Amino acid sequence: MVFTPLHSKGAVEEEVDLDYLEEVRIGHPQIVEEEAYIIELVKGYAQQSSQQLRVFIIHGRIGAFAAKLIAAVPEIELIVHERFAPAIARLKNRFTDSVVQVFTERMSEWNEPIDIFISKGIHHHAAKTYLENVKRLIKPEGILILGDEFCPEYCTGKYAEYIQQAEQIYLAGGYVLTNSQAVAAFEERGEIPQIAKEIERLRQQALWTWYKYVVDYAMERNCLKVAIEELRATYEDLITNNNHEHKMSPLILEKEMELCGFKLISKKLLAPPEPVENHSFFTYEFKTK
Repeated sequence: MVFTPLHSKGAVEEEVDLDYLEEVRIGHPQIVEEEAYIIELVKGYAQQSSQQLRVFIIHGRIGAFAAKLIAAVPEIELIVHERFAPAIARLKNRFTDSVVQVFTERMSEWNEPIDIFISKGIHHHAAKTYLENVKRLIKPEGILILGDEFCPEYCTGKYAEYIQQAEQIYLAGGYVLTNSQAVAAFEERGEIPQIAKEIERLRQQALWTWYKYVVDYAMERNCLKVAIEELRATYEDLITNNNHEHKMSPLILEKEMELCGFKLISKKLLAPPEPVENHSFFTYEFKTK
């Protein structure tokens, strides 16, 4: 799924078609299921709480999901965060005269404690420093709901062991390094371990299968705009050194979150059980350790 990365500037931003973010709910698999599941999670927490919950959507884009969430769970206090200027105009217009608060400053400028953070569809685009703000602001009993589109799992066997034993997750131009010695060898001499090269090739192969399915899905539903955007994402995602679109294994995300100080509470697959090569969308619940 294509969206401007949160750290990008200038000309790249002008290429984003905001209408795609509406059409994608029809023409892209697993998004509707993901949104429905997150809404049910928030509703469940709200019903269990004796106090109003403050929910913060990280980079809520043009607010389509936020509108669905506040309609389904009106008892929450909802803050929608966005920094991308073209999306902000659409977002503010959507929530004019609404109880929903639109927050357009840096996350570091927000200082009120949060019960539930929602990171939806942005983790593989975002600078991971946003997690530091989550840890800073989340209440001790708070939850981070993280839903995203991942590359269907390709880290199995010895490759899964390589990730699970990682001391750190470091992207060396797209190759995953897992310890300080490998990082130093890359930074000093440009060396990449053979196993990291093999993992990247597995990622590319898994992505190719996934994107073929996604483009066919869009075309079958007459969502040409979605198909075109996904073809562009395919091109970008298959390039190892591309930092605009780089979806990785769910296992890598799980290890990354562990190393960042988060404890996994739940993991939900949004696709049918078969075929496994279409297992891209997952929604996680995390707490801070």
